[in-house]
Amino acid sequence: MERGREMSDKRRWSRFAPKGLVSRTAKISFFAGLPSIDCRVIDLSAGGVCIELPSNCELPDQFELLHGGVRRPCRLAWKRGFRVGLEYVGSFRR
Repeated sequence: MERGREMSDKRRWSRFAPKGLVSRTAKISFFAGLPSIDCRVIDLSAGGVCIELPSNCELPDQFELLHGGVRRPCRLAWKRGFRVGLEYVGSFRR
């Protein structure tokens, strides 16, 4: 395997599963005023979060995630069934 490819496949940030006082629940809120969706946090990092949706629903490219009292603008990174990877964009708001 090429060394350059091997280095690019590594994660940029380490992920961890919420434990202890970290909330495992979150809400997705849409900019268009649509009703929010409850979801479950699987793991998170400084750059994004993996969530599990209650049903297989379509998500727009950008929306806000409310987790632990903090709103983060997010972008859809990947989707596999009910699990979705989100990338944080911009800064957070309380």
